[in-house]
This record gives sequence, structure tokens and C-alpha cells, in this order.
Amino acid sequence: MSDYPGFPPSRWLILLGADWRAQQGTFAQMTDRGASPEDAAAGLVALEREFILKAALHHCQRPEHGDGDVVAVAIDYLCDAVTTGVCLDAKGAREAVAGLLRAGSRAHGPEELMRQFYGGELPADAVEHRDRELIFPGPTSFSPAMRPIFESLVARCNAQIESVRCADGFDEWFACLTRAVRLLTCVGFGLELVTAETVAEARTRMPLGVKVFCAQNEELIADYPAFQAAMALAGRPDITPVVEYSRGMMEEYREQGDREGERFARERLLLPRGLLDAAGAPHAGWRGPGWLTVSLWPQVGMPQDLTPERSLVVQPTNPQLWERLHKRLREDEATVAAELVEYLAAEFAAD
Repeated sequence: MSDYPGFPPSRWLILLGADWRAQQGTFAQMTDRGASPEDAAAGLVALEREFILKAALHHCQRPEHGDGDVVAVAIDYLCDAVTTGVCLDAKGAREAVAGLLRAGSRAHGPEELMRQFYGGELPADAVEHRDRELIFPGPTSFSPAMRPIFESLVARCNAQIESVRCADGFDEWFACLTRAVRLLTCVGFGLELVTAETVAEARTRMPLGVKVFCAQNEELIADYPAFQAAMALAGRPDITPVVEYSRGMMEEYREQGDREGERFARERLLLPRGLLDAAGAPHAGWRGPGWLTVSLWPQVGMPQDLTPERSLVVQPTNPQLWERLHKRLREDEATVAAELVEYLAAEFAAD
């Protein structure tokens, strides 16, 4: 960890340490060989797309799935990987979703689906499946067979958004919001890339229902960085500026005739409705991060009133924070814990 002091423990846990380092190493190799940062980033997305799509294709070949809708099975697998953080970049997953929908319009059953990505020939074994380069099917139109998958994806996205609206504290809200945005990115942009290689071109070819769904997704996705910017301007991760931002949006909807706020709640609400309707500042459980998300916020400036143990989650090698914790444990007469913390403070000071 000392090699990456700005990389907090929770991030290591999310990316399993070695995976993150491998990704960073690949990026460095690409740039060292003359690739621009933009091309290197695109290369990483392509790698992620290959890895996650091959995993989804392998998953849908499992005997328990039979000859059912293997495209739906594979896409469900992708969505699970995106919302749980197994897939590091939702951009790669969205291209995988588009590839599966394109291939699924031409294939029936797991073997036919696999052939679509390998030039008509099945890999001889799992090793060949892992190592052979995939061939992505070209754009296609939305067929009636895609409708059940589209409806399932809409329902899944709506359920994830509803979890954001039902959160009962800052940590749960931000975790659910992050999952929702990743899923919307994967699904929304994946649907847009079915009919064309670029989003701009695809928007002239999509069915109206798909176009409306994707447009609404984009607005919700755009709110995510807006929320982070509002907290950054406040100098700390605090829900209050997000509530104020959302109240402003709700007022704009009211000016357009949405008097009861029902349309806003249906289309743009990314907070529990009670937070917007309640008078005054949110209560303590909503004001700032707890254990689950505190280490994700150093880029927006951590609040100065964090307890020592929470500060250490963010800066685990800071000896001054260990000394603060040691002092507090002494005051609480937690002798054994204080001695351990004193030892760690000395170790980090020596480094």
C-alpha cells in the first residue's frame, strides 16, 4: 500500500488489489509503447469487454440453462457483474451487451450464440475459448424476439433505482446510487449500440420505446457527477447540497406543470422522497458518510470532524491519526488497544 498512498483500502478491496495493479500495468505498457492516454484507455475497455463477454458466454453454456433464452442469461450475468463491481468498467460491459443482443437476433441456443463470436466455429475447449479473439457481430435492427429481454432490463433498472429511493442512510444511498448508475450505463448505452456503431447514428434507428428509455437513463446518469460536484463545492461529502440540488430540479418540474411532483418522482428522483419534502436539514444518519463509504471520498476533501478510526480508513499510514486514536483509547481506558495503536503509530512514524 505504501507504493500507492492515494489509493485507500476500500478501493483495494473493491478491485482485489492485484487486478487493479494489472490494469494499471497494462495502461502503463500501452503508453510506454507510444499510445496516447485516450487510446490506452480505449484499449483497456476493449480488454474488459473481451473478458466479461467470454465469461458471460461460458456461463450461458452451463447445462442448467438448457436451450432457453441464453442471451437473457448471458446479459443477466453481465448486469450482475456490473452491479457487484466484478466488472471494473461498465463501458466494456455495455459493448458486451450490444454484442449479445446483435448475436442473439441471429442465433438460437447456446452453440449458435457462441458461433456468432468465433466466425461460425466453436472453440475446441475452454483454453481456446479463453485465448481466441472474439469477432463482434455487426449492427442489426431490433426484432420482436428482443422485446422480453428489453422488458426484463427495464424492470431490472427500475428496481435498482427504487433501491436508491428507499435507502435509509447516506452509505446505503450512495452504494445503491453507484450500482444504479453502473447498471444504467451498461444497459442504456448497450441498447443504443445494437443498431449502429455510434450512438448518434443509432438514435435515428431505435424504436421509440427504446429511445425514450435510453434518453431518461442518460439524464439520471448525468445527475451522478452533478451530485458529486455539489458535494465537492461544499467541501465535504454531505447530503445537504444534493437535497438542495434535487429540490431545485423538482421546482423546475413544477414550473412546467408537475404540481404534485409525480412526474419528477418518476423520471428524475434519486433520493428518498421524504428527504425532499422534510423541512430543515437532513438528520444525522444522512449528513455524511459512515464506515462503508468514508474512504471513497478523499478526492472531494474529507470533513475535519471525522472520528480518528474513520480518518484512519482514509489515511491508514498517517502516524498523526494513529496518535490521535491512541490518545482517545487511553482516555477510554482501553489499555490493550491503546498499546497496539501506540506501536502502529511508532511504526508508521519510522517509515
